[in-house]
Amino acid sequence: MAWRRFTGYAIVFLIVADVITHARRAAAAQPATAAVRARAIELVDERGRTRALLDVQPGGKVLFRLWDSTGTIRFKLEAGTAGSGIVLMDNRTDAGIQLLATSSATSVILRRDAAERVLVAGRR
Repeated sequence: MAWRRFTGYAIVFLIVADVITHARRAAAAQPATAAVRARAIELVDERGRTRALLDVQPGGKVLFRLWDSTGTIRFKLEAGTAGSGIVLMDNRTDAGIQLLATSSATSVILRRDAAERVLVAGRR
């Protein structure tokens, strides 16, 4: 069951990556400014609710978050000097999938209800 969910999340992740790639190609066809500089970029829906936020946290960590239409957080991507991570939340906002990469270990954690599978590589 967890692998089905993981496969579903992986497919969604690949679709998002494909959409971003196509959007970049379309944007490349149009003239653009040399750079956009900001400490945060926030996307809002038609009601003014934050749906995506990319910002620099105190201490220099970069955090990208996505919310669904109800305002529930569903996705986090984090990058800092200690490493990086991706978290995909389930319908209860529990971490369903966590991908973590640090200098001490790389791990994949799959959770569903009380069940958990952990794969750790490179523990130092």
